[in-house]
Amino acid sequence: GERSDESDIQRQQSIPKEVAEEVEVPTYIIFGCDLLQTDDKGGIAAVVSSLDGTLGRWHSFVALQPKGITHITSTTEAVKDGLMAYFRRNRGVKPDRIVFFRSSVSDGDVEGVKALEYVMARRACFELDPEYVPPMTWVACRKAHGTRLLPSTSAGGAAALDRKGNTVPGVLVDSGITLPHSFHFYLNSHSGIQGTNRPTHYQVLIDEIGFGGDGMQFFAYWLCYLFQRCTRSVSLCPAVYYAALAIARIQILMNADPNKWSQSESSSDDAGRRGGKEGQEGKKGRESRGTKKEGKAMPQPPVHRDIVTKMFYI
Repeated sequence: GERSDESDIQRQQSIPKEVAEEVEVPTYIIFGCDLLQTDDKGGIAAVVSSLDGTLGRWHSFVALQPKGITHITSTTEAVKDGLMAYFRRNRGVKPDRIVFFRSSVSDGDVEGVKALEYVMARRACFELDPEYVPPMTWVACRKAHGTRLLPSTSAGGAAALDRKGNTVPGVLVDSGITLPHSFHFYLNSHSGIQGTNRPTHYQVLIDEIGFGGDGMQFFAYWLCYLFQRCTRSVSLCPAVYYAALAIARIQILMNADPNKWSQSESSSDDAGRRGGKEGQEGKKGRESRGTKKEGKAMPQPPVHRDIVTKMFYI
């Protein structure tokens, strides 16, 4: 309100002009990763990445992977694809910081996914530029749990109720029901429409950026107000939400006509066959990865190459 505006003005006035001109705001990119295991066609992976600081435009990467694999095998290609899209969109600017939100990770697979996908993301940065080593923060988030947050019945507890009797958006629990040796918390970021709200469980696996407890909790909460399908906050970080929507759309297309799958290795390979500058960049990316392939190439999800990198799921 007025108080925050006044504090911003006072803060700006207290900083000398010559100092303010030299202050550089660090750029960042957010990745949202999700993976769906199907019984008959292996897994479907989707990785979306932000294209600018407004978090209003997102790049998409979709790929299929072998059955039974809990980590996204195309993480290196997905990260390179997203970073190159950010690089082109922002006229040659590289993001200073990288934040990953990873969904569909069970408690038993957390450490394995953390070790494998983090290394593959680092490899992607190295292959683009050996001197490019941005700090990364890796967050696992999931709603497949049995924890529910209920409003307090003590004095003043009624203020935390919404019209459906659920806890109001912004209620967070990071003690009591959480492990003391792990950086995780439960966040109720939405107002329930029907039934009892299910909070999202966020577990920070790597925090090289240095958000800290309060920083990550505020960051995850305010991101939930940027989902493009509605004008209210949602229950899950939009980056992961978009990745889940991409998977759902791919699954519909696969079930409609599975014979239309192409035999390319991934969506980045398909993008590399485009003409012009973009095709040359995709070709260079494939050459830098080498020609070694593990097993048979997975089929490409049935999405046209002109929209596979767009928000085709909205």
